[in-house]
Formats: sequence, structure tokens, C-alpha cells
Amino acid sequence: MDRDIAVVVPLAVPAGAVEEIISSTAACTCAACGSSTCTVVLPLGGDERSLAYRLRFEAVDGTLPDSAVEAAVERVVAVLSARLGARLRA
Repeated sequence: MDRDIAVVVPLAVPAGAVEEIISSTAACTCAACGSSTCTVVLPLGGDERSLAYRLRFEAVDGTLPDSAVEAAVERVVAVLSARLGARLRA
């Protein structure tokens, strides 16, 4: 079973320190429930970086339908992909 988490840390904190804490903490938790392993993977290639943005949509005259927001997000992702080769992070 996979679970993705994203964390925000100060720039001075090395990614390796975050990975070490996740790995050691998850391993203790897995051992307690009887699981055999817990592997931590940063799902990026060596030539990639992850950028996270929050898009806030607000209707000026009522309720904004979910379908309109989904369509806007899909358009943004499509244009980012076409122009920059970007992809959604898994």
C-alpha cells in the first residue's frame, strides 16, 4: 500500500534529514503492526524538482460548481505539460 505525503520545511533542512526521520518513524510503526518493510521513495528524477501551488477559485456571483474548477485545473495542467513538459506529481 502506498501513501504520498508532502511536507514543508525550512530551506536549511536537507531532504536527507526528512527522509531519515520518515523512514525511521515509519519502520517503528510498521514493526508495531507486524508489517515487514517500509520503503521511503522521493518520486522524482535527479533532474527534476517539485513545485506545489494552491489555486483558489472563487465565484463572484454565487457558488462555483466543482466541474468548473476541475475543468480549469485540467486546462492548467495541459498547458503546463505542453509548454514546459510538466506533469502532476504522483
